Amino acid sequence: MTNLELRGEFENSIPIISVLMKRGFYSFDSEYSYELFRSRNGLEYTALDVDGRGIPSLYITDDVTSLGSWKSDLPSFLTFKFVVLPAHKPGPNVDCQLEVERNGLCLYRIPFYEIYRGIGENYIFSFSALRDRSKNFTISHLSSNISNVNVRWRDCKSITGEYDDYSLQVTNKVLGEHKGGPGESEVPVIAYYSRANRDSRYPKLFKQATLYVGNKTNEAVLLFTPRNIELITYQALLVHYLEYQERERRVDRSQTRWSSWL
Repeated sequence: MTNLELRGEFENSIPIISVLMKRGFYSFDSEYSYELFRSRNGLEYTALDVDGRGIPSLYITDDVTSLGSWKSDLPSFLTFKFVVLPAHKPGPNVDCQLEVERNGLCLYRIPFYEIYRGIGENYIFSFSALRDRSKNFTISHLSSNISNVNVRWRDCKSITGEYDDYSLQVTNKVLGEHKGGPGESEVPVIAYYSRANRDSRYPKLFKQATLYVGNKTNEAVLLFTPRNIELITYQALLVHYLEYQERERRVDRSQTRWSSWL
């Protein structure tokens, strides 16, 4: 699907980007927020807004060395969220990290959740704050449950393999009003992850992928509340990182084979 088609079908587009010399990926609530971040010189944050516009919503990394080697059950991924507070107020918790202070505002990075790789293709999302522990959930073979709706990320890679697309489809029994033609049943798609429209025009920033979410056609199946959109974003970031790691492994294997021929 083209960027224009996706924008027409889904209400929200959530950019996933990488930053030069930073390990991991950042997501933004909207294209506008990402463009504002870019215009403010990226992670230098030449300005801050009290409402949080122009800052990342989440940062995910597979660099877990900050947890220390003493911990036996290290997660596979760490994810942080960002909060803007007035400079005269204390940080949100003892684990927060001050990123920058600008025009009377402070931007903090806070540990949000960890992802543990379980047996097989199980990934356990474990939230850091005690009050958020009830939000813990598991993805098994890219399947999960969002607000009592069973969903699964379906691989929609291009035939040439030049980009990685996934659609988040409902796997519950589809209601009659969502049926297609005779003998057919249209599977509701509630989100779409695509790398087809990635953008590397800017030397320090690279839009790696976009998550499209909020399909009004399928709101009868799943309400696109802020909480549900968050859950979809958490999962899309995991899908993105797993695809990135697989591409890296393919490059390593290719280089190993090439070296063996020399």
